[in-house]
Amino acid sequence: EHRGSIPNEHREGIGEWLFGCDVCQDVCPYNQGSTSNHPPLEAFEPAARWEDVQLADFLSMDASAFETWAKGSPLKRTKLEGLARNASIVLGNRGNKTSLRVLEEVSAGHASEVVREAAAWAFERLSRRLGREE
Repeated sequence: EHRGSIPNEHREGIGEWLFGCDVCQDVCPYNQGSTSNHPPLEAFEPAARWEDVQLADFLSMDASAFETWAKGSPLKRTKLEGLARNASIVLGNRGNKTSLRVLEEVSAGHASEVVREAAAWAFERLSRRLGREE
C-alpha cells in the first residue's frame, strides 16, 4: 500500500507478493493456538472474478476496469497504480521470457511514471536473470 516508488533495496525482497501480507495469519498470536483442520469458510474463498487475472493484466487495466474488479475488496486501498507497480516488480522477480515484452512496453509507455520506472527495473532484472538461466 506504499505510495510512489518502492526503493530498489526492497524490490527483491517483495518476491512474489503482489499485495498484502498473508503471513499475518501465520504470525498472529491469536492464531497460534488454533488447531482447526476444517476447510476455509466459503466467505473467505477468492472471488470468482479474480480467477483469470494475470499479473500483466494490471499493467494494461484502466481505472474503470480496476474499480469493477476491486469493488468491495481491500485491493482498492493500494489503487491501480500501486498494483501495476507491484505487478511489475513481481514479474521482475519471478517472470519468464514472455514477461519481457510486456515489461518493455510498459516501461516505455505507461501513463504512470512510478509504473514505468518499476517496469524498467523489472525488465533489467528479468533480463539478467534469464541470461544466467539460458
